Amino acid sequence: MTLLADVQDATGTGTGTRRRASRPVALLTAAALVAALMAVPLVFLLIEAAGAGSAELRSLIFRPLTWSLLWNTVRLSVVVTLACAVIGTAAAR
Repeated sequence: MTLLADVQDATGTGTGTRRRASRPVALLTAAALVAALMAVPLVFLLIEAAGAGSAELRSLIFRPLTWSLLWNTVRLSVVVTLACAVIGTAAAR
């Protein structure tokens, strides 16, 4: 057999019997539920922002606390990314 025939047989696209992969319904359902739960705060934020005026939104967005929280988030993201890279690299060896 050629390499192409081996690949076709392994993927089920050749002349042999074709297997259909079953979808893990429970896993997809759980993932959809988690995604919906993760979207709840964003939806709440959008609803609240729609009810506020533009002057109020501007004062909330550009206050010092917002910039401080944003800076803390960026620093945390960098530290966690670096830590994951170090731990992952060490674990791979």
